[in-house]
Amino acid sequence: MRKIVFVWGLVFLIFCVDIVNAQAYREVDRFTGDVTIYSTKHRINLTRARALYFFIPVPKEGLKIQEENPEELLIRGCFQEWGHRRWRYLENHNLVFLADGLSIIINETEHRGDMGAFGGSKIAEYVYFTISWSDFLKLLNAEKIEYRIGAYERKIKPGVIEEMRSFKDEVLK
Repeated sequence: MRKIVFVWGLVFLIFCVDIVNAQAYREVDRFTGDVTIYSTKHRINLTRARALYFFIPVPKEGLKIQEENPEELLIRGCFQEWGHRRWRYLENHNLVFLADGLSIIINETEHRGDMGAFGGSKIAEYVYFTISWSDFLKLLNAEKIEYRIGAYERKIKPGVIEEMRSFKDEVLK
């Protein structure tokens, strides 16, 4: 029985550790003093990359944004896939969110990818996009968020939505 509990605990730590304390944080570049706010610290765990996270660089004079004036702020987002053996988004990385049935079309995305070896050849792909503050709030206020990137359709999990809300709170500090 102890062995079973130990094995399940180990499996939980390896596969689920990115859920624990997943919240927004500020990262300060110790050389330049530049600050970036991220939606989660846990972008990469032992088995694969975080599928979605948001970030925003903070200007030197500080970020002054109020929810009543949303058009001033643009947020960078990233879909990060790591550990696959084939390219997913190389040719088609169009992005559309569906927030409670309302389409939020992301007009431009930027694809980056490379190959590495971790237990065999693996591909790391990054699809960067920019979303307006008002569209970001539409996502946060939706009960159901789905997206299509390239040919893949997925739902955003509740834990990721909580990270997004934590990110919003950190940005508004």
